[in-house]
Amino acid sequence: MFVELKGAGNHNKGAEMMLVTCLENLGDKNTKFVYAPKFVQGQYEFYSSLGLYPKASIIYRGMRLDGLARVLPAKLRLAFGLVADFEIEAVIDISGFAYSDQWGTKPLRRMAKDVRKWKKAGKKIILMPQAFGPFQNPENIKNIRTIINLSDIIFARDEVSYQSLCAICNDPKIRIAPDFTILLEGVVPEYFDPSKHQVCIVPNQRMMDKVGLDFDYIRLVVEAIEYFLTWELQPYFLVTGGQEDLQLSELINRRLSENVPIVCEEDPVAIKGLIKSSRGMFGSRFHSLASALYAGIPAVGLGWSHKYEHLYDDLGFSEGILQRPFSANCLKEKLSFITNDEKNKSVSKELNRHMVDYRNSVENMFADVNRILLNE
Repeated sequence: MFVELKGAGNHNKGAEMMLVTCLENLGDKNTKFVYAPKFVQGQYEFYSSLGLYPKASIIYRGMRLDGLARVLPAKLRLAFGLVADFEIEAVIDISGFAYSDQWGTKPLRRMAKDVRKWKKAGKKIILMPQAFGPFQNPENIKNIRTIINLSDIIFARDEVSYQSLCAICNDPKIRIAPDFTILLEGVVPEYFDPSKHQVCIVPNQRMMDKVGLDFDYIRLVVEAIEYFLTWELQPYFLVTGGQEDLQLSELINRRLSENVPIVCEEDPVAIKGLIKSSRGMFGSRFHSLASALYAGIPAVGLGWSHKYEHLYDDLGFSEGILQRPFSANCLKEKLSFITNDEKNKSVSKELNRHMVDYRNSVENMFADVNRILLNE
């Protein structure tokens, strides 16, 4: 059985963490997973190493080139490992956060069109835990209603997302389940140095274009890093959002009293290993913050959507999220969860207390998905 993992082609480390977790927990020995390639350097090496099959369909300049599969003879197509859309029996969406008024109307319009086509072809349609909403745009409301009605099961990642969906269509197939990358185990890379890699700084370029112009994100990160340096802790940038986050890290570095190391790690498993071995984190990438919290590592977060706040609420560490407006004293107070030994241990203990129930919720979600996927 061929199963497409929609959103697997999103080239950031959070998406890759979700992808690897799905591969480890979905399907059986007869399940083969497919992804839709994008024009991103280095993508083939990563996905081929996971045993994924490329879909013979490419979106180029807004156009979906599905005809490629029908032109190529089956023998030739299979020789190159290409899978045609008509061979795929199920589509599992792992986009993370793609369906919201914040992204305009195109993503929902395209998804609703695809869902109608998939349902007509008899495919199973599953949306894995992700953030949804808000939905105020009439076109988006119409399209998300279509997606809900035609999907087999949909998991919202938090209460706000759940209510956003239920307000449009109150359907029992809509359920709540948390982010599932908690099941992905990290491996510490050989180059990890506890004297150099003490506090993870994970920037996010989205903070520059999704938050108001009155907010100086770069200044805030600079202040946080300088504060860690006064405590004689060694911060380091951990780039998980690709080239744009690397450029942002370099820009921030130029404004510091002293440069701090920049780590660009490609392996999502190694990223989790680095995070779990650090003393703390200050960041704005959702899955990096989640990885820290799952490992009992105090992480002070600053985000641009409701998904961040609900992650911290779910794990009993709502004090760890920065809310605007705030003062320099407020920032230092939050960062003391990392710098102060007693607070650090207390937060870690509380986070670990939540992990048993959290893991159980994720494992139950995967069991529900596998029952649908495998007709159990």
